[in-house]
Amino acid sequence: MQQICYLLNIHQYLIPVGHPQANPVDRKNRDLKPRLEILVQDKHDCWSEKLPFIRFALNTAKCETTGQTAAFLNFGRELRTPSEVVNDIRIREVVEEQQDSRKFYSDKKRKAAPTYQPGEHVFVASHPLSNAAQGRSAKLMPRRDGPYVILTQRSSSYKIASLDNPGVPLGVYHTSALTPCNNDKVKPLIPLRKRGRPPKVPQTPGSSSGPEGEDVTNDNIYLFIVMI
Repeated sequence: MQQICYLLNIHQYLIPVGHPQANPVDRKNRDLKPRLEILVQDKHDCWSEKLPFIRFALNTAKCETTGQTAAFLNFGRELRTPSEVVNDIRIREVVEEQQDSRKFYSDKKRKAAPTYQPGEHVFVASHPLSNAAQGRSAKLMPRRDGPYVILTQRSSSYKIASLDNPGVPLGVYHTSALTPCNNDKVKPLIPLRKRGRPPKVPQTPGSSSGPEGEDVTNDNIYLFIVMI
């Protein structure tokens, strides 16, 4: 044992037998035994079941020297007591009850999303930007603008176009951004711009995506330099 301690650079300190003051483990056992006697009483075969409760009490008790608990010094926070856990569970139950109640009343007022057919006119939710040069404030602009015409339907989204040029789609909008239009005499205050990327044109074999003209090769560059 001494050779192993020497190799591992462990310093051994020997204490006399029956002197627990010099051994921290025995010092802690002195606090453990009275608590076991109180909890066990006359059932001496169940002492191991009481150890978690005693450990929790020792870890949450403040030390007179440091003024802090062992749990705080090791973990940086205090352990949660059983009363705190019960209160947290009760709070969670109250929150869930409130959520269920709000969902119940919200579902009573909820309506199915409106559907539109191609050719119908709708207003579109607008998101304008303020422009000081034009004297325009986004907060004072209408929340919806239009009308626009429905072209096609994609699930709960619709492709729309302007009334003046119905052949050019302006983009796809969700049904939540659309409102039925009952007045076709109004005109959009801020017409929508076309959304999305332009479609890719398929290239035929032998065509080039670059500009037309003579191909520049190394020979042409060499002749150009010699002539200069």
